[in-house]
Amino acid sequence: MAAPRHQKQHDERHWTLRKNRDGEMYAMPEWEEIRALAEAIKEHTLAHLDKYPEMFEPNAKANGIQVYWAKDGDEHNRIVAVPC
Repeated sequence: MAAPRHQKQHDERHWTLRKNRDGEMYAMPEWEEIRALAEAIKEHTLAHLDKYPEMFEPNAKANGIQVYWAKDGDEHNRIVAVPC
């Protein structure tokens, strides 16, 4: 970071969050089991990422949500851009 003050604030906040997380982690005996489960869910999701959008769309539409598909970033920007 180019701004030393912001770097210092960032570092302090990072270590505060880390300390709080570590405190919670050590207070939970099942922490490692939960962590392993979260990792397995993440790996499964990433391995099957191509399936989830198709699963999401019908559920979203059933709840009244409009779903748009974009082939790339430019198309995404055209879909979500709000005219001024």
